[in-house]
Amino acid sequence: MSWLRLVGGGPWSGRIESPQGGGTVCRSVWRPCVLDDGRDVSVAGTDGHWVERIVEADQEFPEVVSQTWRWYARSATRARFSYYGLELSSLLVAAAIPVSAVVWKSATAAAILGAVLVLVTGIRQVVGWHENWMSFAQARHQIEKEIALYGMKHGPYGEAGDSRGLLCATVLEIAEGEGQRWSARRAQVAATPPVLPPAPNQPQ
Repeated sequence: MSWLRLVGGGPWSGRIESPQGGGTVCRSVWRPCVLDDGRDVSVAGTDGHWVERIVEADQEFPEVVSQTWRWYARSATRARFSYYGLELSSLLVAAAIPVSAVVWKSATAAAILGAVLVLVTGIRQVVGWHENWMSFAQARHQIEKEIALYGMKHGPYGEAGDSRGLLCATVLEIAEGEGQRWSARRAQVAATPPVLPPAPNQPQ
């Protein structure tokens, strides 16, 4: 039976190997990775990621697994940057409200900025980019764990007669669980009244 071994380095430089000569899959499964050929795959997206190397090395690698992993990887990245952009916009608008009242002495400008802040806050609650980012990233890491175990023929993948079938079933189960959590989040948002910020120049 093959097993995995963490070899050398700190939390950013350790690498995972198989003692039976399977070679290094990645210098870190859960952190930004640098492949043995020197490529840094810590950037957003999936190009050059260590999972892609496993997929390329296995001509019969299940396409449903690679496509599911790519979807969650890219969706988590999009949700993360969307959340950052929305939060930054909210902070800028909120900071501009008192400035407009003092510098421009314009109630109209303050009211417009207040309306924009209400809109941004509503979008944040309805879309749920932060929750999607966290949940999609968790699903991605779970799938990556299964792919790493499959690549090293470790655990159930070293014992199963149909390791590809087992990988497909496990990844589809992960995706199904995430789909159910997403539906529950949407139902909760629909049932929860929006929490709006106080209007400008009104006590909280």
